[in-house]
Amino acid sequence: MSLTAQEKKFADDYVFQYFHTGSTYSGMAVSAAAYAGYEVPGDESKADSLGKSLLAKKEISEYIDSEIKRFRNILSGQQRRNLWEYISSFKVGTPESGTASSDYGDIIRH
Repeated sequence: MSLTAQEKKFADDYVFQYFHTGSTYSGMAVSAAAYAGYEVPGDESKADSLGKSLLAKKEISEYIDSEIKRFRNILSGQQRRNLWEYISSFKVGTPESGTASSDYGDIIRH
């Protein structure tokens, strides 16, 4: 079984956030789920359950792990640091959202 487009968007955003911060943090999966278009419950514990259930899917977790490993293998420590600094300068939004910037956070492409 392969990832759906929505699951891939979730996983790519999770990887993006991981490299933006250099580690995982509370609420990261919920943020990635919202970005991917999942209906995130307003209740914090239910939202957290959604994020955990997505991360628990074998295909998603394997994809996330492989992407983190892939980026670590192709980037030196200094390159990862430079990537984090570069990513942190991006504006939130996409061209479709009308954000007046040419720098957007949805950069992971395959």
